[in-house]
Amino acid sequence: MTIGTTMGFSPALIAGMVLSGACCGDKFSPLSDSTNLAAGSAQTGLFDHVGAMVTTTFPSLVIAIVIYGILGVKGSANYDPTISLELQEAIVEHYPHMSPLLLIPVVLILVVAVLKVPALPAILLLSAIGCLFAVIFQGANFSDCITLTHYGYEAETGNELADKLMNRGGMDSMLWTNNLVIVAVGFGGILQTIGAVDSLLGALIKKVKTPFQLVAVTMITGAFCITTMCDQYLGLIIPASMYKDKFDEMGLGRNMLSRTLEDCGTLWSPLVPWSSCGAYHSGVLGVPTLSYLPFVFMNILNPIYALITTSYGGNIIYADGSRTNLFKKLVKGKGPAGAPEEAHEKAMAALKELRASGAYPDFK
Repeated sequence: MTIGTTMGFSPALIAGMVLSGACCGDKFSPLSDSTNLAAGSAQTGLFDHVGAMVTTTFPSLVIAIVIYGILGVKGSANYDPTISLELQEAIVEHYPHMSPLLLIPVVLILVVAVLKVPALPAILLLSAIGCLFAVIFQGANFSDCITLTHYGYEAETGNELADKLMNRGGMDSMLWTNNLVIVAVGFGGILQTIGAVDSLLGALIKKVKTPFQLVAVTMITGAFCITTMCDQYLGLIIPASMYKDKFDEMGLGRNMLSRTLEDCGTLWSPLVPWSSCGAYHSGVLGVPTLSYLPFVFMNILNPIYALITTSYGGNIIYADGSRTNLFKKLVKGKGPAGAPEEAHEKAMAALKELRASGAYPDFK
């Protein structure tokens, strides 16, 4: 944020850039809570879900980067490298040992993702390796590792930006966010239990006849839940429980459901000032939610792109693993996405019937 401001960019624009990249990375990370929750709520495979998001998230990111690139041309002429060089110098001088070997934990994040290691074991393993590296290379002890995990790392480099970046507070500093999530989930649970969401939006599902309509209703419900219940998690859980049977009835893959949950649920939450995500991002970046909202192009474009392509029959994933590409051409996939056995059989039967009737494209 500081470097961008010195280049003449609006803090709101910089925050939009940060969140566009962060939300994209969050969606694709197999260690992300929202990614795991979306796959779990839709009852599909984690990596089936991640693969499905490529069809909508990646193009949206590319478009956002092009827009940011155009906006960045003007500011780049004012770039002063002094701040970044001073930051680099402060970090190098603060740590007793700097080596390319310290990139190993970062590389291992990619390794556990490729090996499809479950999220919790992966996080615990990588945290332990990070602690081991701190002991070996930076002179810490295991007691220090436990302390900084809870209370955060304390650095005094003499560089204000470096200290601000490294002194983040650990788990203790996240307790206020956790409390907000607990309250939001409790409030949302009450609304779900009394049937408020079903009463307001449940009738929409009876009018759904096409994949486009189903995707639109799922997105609307997710956005509604986040806006009224103030939490991203409920924007994933509630639409999944309401519409997963409808996805089966229409012969669609469960990973298309999970992709749709993230296309709106995960990306809408940072744009709502009173949601846990909106409050957290605003606090970290120092920019009001409504100020950065117009510049989070990735979050705005992704659901729009998903709706437009689905409206004409593109980017639709079927229960047998086949899908239509951007140009509506039916292509074979890597096999059916994970789903409960009974649900998969139901979806396959529906897909066969719909293809026989000509409602869906077939390979014949």
